[in-house]
Amino acid sequence: MDLAPPVSAAAISRVFADLGRSISADVLALYAAVGGFAECRHDHSVWSLWTPDRIREQGGATAGPFVLFADWMLESHYYGLHYESPEVSSVYILLGPEFPPYRCADDLAGFLEMLLREPDEREARAPGDQQAGSS
Repeated sequence: MDLAPPVSAAAISRVFADLGRSISADVLALYAAVGGFAECRHDHSVWSLWTPDRIREQGGATAGPFVLFADWMLESHYYGLHYESPEVSSVYILLGPEFPPYRCADDLAGFLEMLLREPDEREARAPGDQQAGSS
């Protein structure tokens, strides 16, 4: 996977400000380390961390209180950041209009740890499902 270069705090903050959203320190730290996956690429399990340009392109207009920043399975569902405090943003999975968003991590660090520890968890579950991907 090709990584985009790190992004300055000013640049990623401007994207969030353009969307009318606050940005937390954990989001600033993530984008200071890596600018997302270049050219809409994804990892071996088809998870993609968006670049600031892609975040801006997606606009956030249909994401309610969330800033969309990643997707899984070529946009089968999205991950949204929800500003909690100046320090942290929680992460929600957005499956589509027929399902309510649900919180998968209390903060960005917890979300990234979950992806490393439990890669199958990136597959969203509709409320009430017993396993990821169950039908």
